[in-house]
Amino acid sequence: MGLEVVGVAVDFRDAVLPYVKEMGIDYPILIGEEGGLQAIDALGVDAVFPFTVIADPEGRIVAFKIGELHPDEADLILSHVAELDAGRLDLAEARRQIESGLSELAVQRAKHATLDAPEGGKS
Repeated sequence: MGLEVVGVAVDFRDAVLPYVKEMGIDYPILIGEEGGLQAIDALGVDAVFPFTVIADPEGRIVAFKIGELHPDEADLILSHVAELDAGRLDLAEARRQIESGLSELAVQRAKHATLDAPEGGKS
């Protein structure tokens, strides 16, 4: 499975380019307030940042994640994209399994955050 990453920066070029260089980003970036907003509009979602869109090799959106994409979530999504690409899952089932898996990971993350929080909110 080939993976293509495209960043969307809804900001001005002069602000984005130094950040891209500093962070060592080596994938294509769509830069521009209007262009970025047009890309978001094309996805049919509200402008909430950050968000991640993962499509299969045919260009079909398989997963859409609002908020930070954690490594375990990326692994889960990409494993289902590989199954879809290999023909072992259809698109609807891949989406269902991804949604269910992301929900479970969110529950686990919330449980860990609660267990790790200082008692009574004090440090």
